[in-house]
Amino acid sequence: MYLYLGDFKFTGEVFQPTTVPQLRSFEKMWFHKQEMIDWSNYLPAIITGGATFIAGIMVAIVGFIAYYKQKEYELCKQRYLEEGFDVVVSVAQQALSIYNHNWARIIEILKSFRDTSPEDFDLSELEKGFIDLSESRFPLIANYRVRSITQSDTIWNVFQLLVSFAQKGISISKKEIPLALRMKISTDKIQATKEEMFEDALNELQKLQDESYLYYEFLKECQKIIDLLETQKFSFKKIRKISKNPVVIEAISNLQNQFKDKLEVHDKGISTQLT
Repeated sequence: MYLYLGDFKFTGEVFQPTTVPQLRSFEKMWFHKQEMIDWSNYLPAIITGGATFIAGIMVAIVGFIAYYKQKEYELCKQRYLEEGFDVVVSVAQQALSIYNHNWARIIEILKSFRDTSPEDFDLSELEKGFIDLSESRFPLIANYRVRSITQSDTIWNVFQLLVSFAQKGISISKKEIPLALRMKISTDKIQATKEEMFEDALNELQKLQDESYLYYEFLKECQKIIDLLETQKFSFKKIRKISKNPVVIEAISNLQNQFKDKLEVHDKGISTQLT
């Protein structure tokens, strides 16, 4: 194909205008100003549409990020609060509640023993109204999760002390004192008077009750950490650093100070078992 500008002659395989009218027709068909698209008229609409599209993408991205963070927070809350601290505190509180129930029950029996003659005392009362401690009193997984974020064995060790105390108190209230009362009423093997037995048992129960008050400090300090987990949204990255939070540091320190003597005995006991 060639172009001859002097005569306005174009030649080619498809279109070969050779006359001026043909050239004008070609120009009118393809290059005339009146028939060219003026993109400037559509520019605002294009910009608006593009901006809307980009805004939609940004909203979707922001929504996805917010959804992901919310799901991560809910998973952290479920794992370390609901299936961690909440379980530990719930089991500890239940153990203390069962201890208190049995403590109150044996007090009633002691009063009846003091005020009733041996012939009129119903021995079956010595077995009524007591509650056993749940077999699931050591939630290992929940305590492990608490240990993993606090980076301390203190809560686990104090928890064991609490459950052991509750078990000891329940055993005294449910078994030891009722057995002594039964032997006093049905045999002559116990030389102490009813009044002496009543006073001795009451003193023992009072010592238990005084000791029990200390274990409510465990619930109090754990509740501080629970409040922290409830009021702040933690990601997995942040919750791994919660052991450095002032609230957690203070709670762990308070427990170490309040249970210092008992923890030392506990640690010595473990060391003795390992040697």
